[in-house]
Amino acid sequence: MIEEGLHKKLPVRDGDWKDRWPNFWPRELACRHCSQYYHDEKFLEKLQALRYLVDKPFKINSGHRCEEHNRNIGGAKKSRHLRIAVDISLQGQDRWMMVDLAKSLGFTGIGYGSNFLHLDMRESPAEWFYPDSKQYWAAPA
Repeated sequence: MIEEGLHKKLPVRDGDWKDRWPNFWPRELACRHCSQYYHDEKFLEKLQALRYLVDKPFKINSGHRCEEHNRNIGGAKKSRHLRIAVDISLQGQDRWMMVDLAKSLGFTGIGYGSNFLHLDMRESPAEWFYPDSKQYWAAPA
């Protein structure tokens, strides 16, 4: 079993992983630059629950980031991606349903991008819009 909260190389997607989080691969949650991985079972449980409730696949654009990768892509200095967070592609998704379900599951950091939804689990709830994304989140008519 992987120790909680440790930066590790990619875990094996063994029976325990496949049974608990069947819709996600460690590689899609790991840093795209160095394959560093940050394990958080509570986060994964919520992410898997979201997948079940959405009832169709969704793509993880970004998961964990090492400091170098985060800096290279212009991520915030204290980005939640330095531990565990996800940016989920909204292509083919009902963006409002995704937000409502994420909130109901206890995700407390919600970032509204033009074509993605950022989710994390922070101590103090926060919601924000990324630059030039508000127009994509206008209330449906």
